[in-house]
Amino acid sequence: MRLIEIGESYFNDLMNRSLIQPLGTGDYGTVNGCCLHDMMLGLIRSLSHEENFITILHKGQYDTLVQSSTRRLSHHKRPVNHSSESQMYLTHVRSFSAFLCGIEKMVPLSNFQVLRVLALEECQFMEGYRLTHLGELLHLRYLGLAYTPISEIPKEIEALQCLQTLELAGTGIKELPSSFGLLTQMVSAW
Repeated sequence: MRLIEIGESYFNDLMNRSLIQPLGTGDYGTVNGCCLHDMMLGLIRSLSHEENFITILHKGQYDTLVQSSTRRLSHHKRPVNHSSESQMYLTHVRSFSAFLCGIEKMVPLSNFQVLRVLALEECQFMEGYRLTHLGELLHLRYLGLAYTPISEIPKEIEALQCLQTLELAGTGIKELPSSFGLLTQMVSAW
């Protein structure tokens, strides 16, 4: 079997066990989206926290500081405003994501020294935001900016030689810089 078929069989197995639930189906019976059962989500969050797999900061949680051992940091439906004391721990973060967040003060990208995943999706910036220092994220493999009001990608994107995926759906980006063509590892951009 091909990898896609193996992945689909695993996905269908999880749906059959009611661990994930389909949100809707497409024209050909394909699942458009899914969600976790509430009990399963609670279990996953608890185990992830115990194993220090991911730190999830969610709505209603405003006073949590980022720890020095945090490698994956995710914000969900909450204001993002990183204080200077929490920024010093971000040098070890490998994945930073914010979904449906109001971003009051974005962490300078230069603080992330080993970042591989940057996802700012469906976020609103309180002040205009530009991707300054993007070229310093030399290990970046995924850049997701879907439905976030970003109007341009800086020319320094050419420094991201490990970048494989670029998601720009619903942004204000009309064209990519010519240096985009120098990214040899790029697998998908939409």
